[in-house]
Amino acid sequence: MPRGELALAFLGMAVVTFVMRVLPFFMLSRSKLPPWAETWLSLVAPAVMAALLLPAVLVPDGRRLCIDASNPYLIASVPTFLVAVKYKSMLLTVLTGVLFAWLALRLGSY
Repeated sequence: MPRGELALAFLGMAVVTFVMRVLPFFMLSRSKLPPWAETWLSLVAPAVMAALLLPAVLVPDGRRLCIDASNPYLIASVPTFLVAVKYKSMLLTVLTGVLFAWLALRLGSY
């Protein structure tokens, strides 16, 4: 594919992605969602995050399920989960996860 066509394809994908993210924001900014919709939408981000992270935590090598003390990511996920539930802060949760994963990898014999 020539460079011009490739650049045009990337530009088109960027525009479509931007419009798909911004359009609902503008459409819903003037209206109030029903409480059930707000509740449902508030659960989407945690569900997506769990779906992305769970395979990496439970199958760290990509080949076998590892649910024991030899899995440093599983060990690090426990305090991370507790911090997430208690403080409901994405930044604090990520920092806790990074710190405990680093500690588990550094202190363990992994």
